[in-house]
Amino acid sequence: MENLIKLSEITTRYGTRNVNELEFKTPEEFADYKKKHKMRPGTVVKVAGKDKVIDDKPKKSKANDFNGVDYGKMKGKEPGAFDRNAVSNLLSDNPELEKELGVKSSDDYEKQRDVLGKLDLEKISKIIDKYGDDDDKESHIDRLKDDHGLESDDAKKMSKDMDKAAGDANKKMAKAELDDAIDQGDGDGAMELFQSEIGFKKMGKDGKEAKKLLDRMADYDYGLINLNDKELDGIQDRLKELSKKYLGESVKYSGKYDIQSLSRITTRYNKWLN
Repeated sequence: MENLIKLSEITTRYGTRNVNELEFKTPEEFADYKKKHKMRPGTVVKVAGKDKVIDDKPKKSKANDFNGVDYGKMKGKEPGAFDRNAVSNLLSDNPELEKELGVKSSDDYEKQRDVLGKLDLEKISKIIDKYGDDDDKESHIDRLKDDHGLESDDAKKMSKDMDKAAGDANKKMAKAELDDAIDQGDGDGAMELFQSEIGFKKMGKDGKEAKKLLDRMADYDYGLINLNDKELDGIQDRLKELSKKYLGESVKYSGKYDIQSLSRITTRYNKWLN
């Protein structure tokens, strides 16, 4: 009999993957989930549209950084209350750290505050890197980014890539919306979209041509002038040529919106397309 376990799996270019694969829209969403759930090494998850394999061991920091964040960039930055509190929590049942800092978890609040208050962000980061578990490190990485404006090179690249993908998606959506207005003969609506998404001045001579064509289409829409089908089709085709020139291809494909390809990209509509 065929192994029933294999029925719950599919084969991809990454190897065998469970069909119940977890997907996360952002790295932050994945980090929040990881803090609350134990994840089996080798599990494949999708983060911001990219596959990630859970490692057997946490990634070790280099001597000069905390999980990719340069210690040198931490110099001169004042730790926050949560940074110091993280060190205080690590003191519990940790004689090695107590000896290193010269303070015990059983000491009163005033003594702990005096010692922890003298630690800078670099020292705190090194303590968490040495004594903290995965959750401690993930939380500290979040604080370094959110509270201190520090990110690893990998995180910066991912953020940049996501911003670019969102920008590309915005242009595709704008192109589709503009073409819809043109197809419907909505001269005023298309005029507004041309101006907001491209700008007639930026288009130079093309802008003057587009505005003239849009005025004619609006006049026809209001019944101020007559246009035969050939004339109207010519205006609409030229306007769509110009929208493509400045906005590229739309998300339309075979008469339908190809939303699936944008399903993990945020757009100016402030929604996750799904």
